[in-house]
Amino acid sequence: MRRLCLCLCLTSLFGRAQAAPVEVRIGNIAPEGSSYDTGCAGALRTEVSRDPVIGAKLRVKVFLGAVLGDEANMLRHTREGRLLQVVALTMSALANLIPELGVFDLPFLFRNDAEVDAVFRASAVRARLRELVASRDLELVGIAEAGWRQFASRDRPIRTPDDLKGRAVRSQPTAMQLEMWRALGAQPKPIGISDLPAAFEAGQVDAFDIQSAFMFAASLHSLVRHYTLSNHVYQAAPLVANRKVIAPENMKHLMEAWSRIERKCIETIRAENRLVDAELPKAGIHVATLSPEARAAFEDKLTPLRQRFRQATTPAGRALFDAVEKVLARHRGRRVN
Repeated sequence: MRRLCLCLCLTSLFGRAQAAPVEVRIGNIAPEGSSYDTGCAGALRTEVSRDPVIGAKLRVKVFLGAVLGDEANMLRHTREGRLLQVVALTMSALANLIPELGVFDLPFLFRNDAEVDAVFRASAVRARLRELVASRDLELVGIAEAGWRQFASRDRPIRTPDDLKGRAVRSQPTAMQLEMWRALGAQPKPIGISDLPAAFEAGQVDAFDIQSAFMFAASLHSLVRHYTLSNHVYQAAPLVANRKVIAPENMKHLMEAWSRIERKCIETIRAENRLVDAELPKAGIHVATLSPEARAAFEDKLTPLRQRFRQATTPAGRALFDAVEKVLARHRGRRVN
């Protein structure tokens, strides 16, 4: 009997030691092989697999190129927890579920990368982000980068607000993006990114805004002849996970692995955007940069959106906005009350 018990105990211990890693499925609309893959989602998979402790407990599988649907669909899959347990998506797409996050879609909120970094590294901002994400039974694993959105067009360049009056433009299907285009006098069409080429072919739109690296990776640069470096909206790319289906210990491991590559991911995307900006003229695309006067004209038309957002959002949304503005004020050397 004693020998039998010993054998059973050893078998139990051996079984636990050899337990297969838990599979965590991550979705992203970025094309396979793009910097969003190799520097971020794919890099997380690599980081998990090569860590002897985390890799023994988790196995990351990445689904790229919107094979499981657009951002809205992948977010739904993540909340259901079956096809996906984690999604990397733009803050704009997440704002459709959590409207308070629309603050980050406010045009010309940020002036440069340094301000972006200051805000998203701030503990007060991250804490409020985590609370808002947690209110939807999701966990904020970390924050990657989509990048600065720029104006792209086929027939006429976009260099001033007047260049958008009456034009049919593709918009991300989010409230703040639609409001931005309307404030500029354009006619926004909420079209999924996968449907954009067909919309161009059909003449439904002739302009859109997008990050350089994503435009090139998705071959969308072939649609346009003009590209204006406007930096009018910066988009973060949060990774959110289902808190109900990922055990707390595994969530901790996943977040630990991401924390080690987050900065590298962001720097990889930024480098890719700069590289694409420099290469676009070789593809026959006319690249321009907003003049200071044009930028001021855009800001004049779009700044009122901030007060509208503040009035329309929830107390939690105003608290997040306040936290962001305090960081920006400190960074710009202004007095903070």
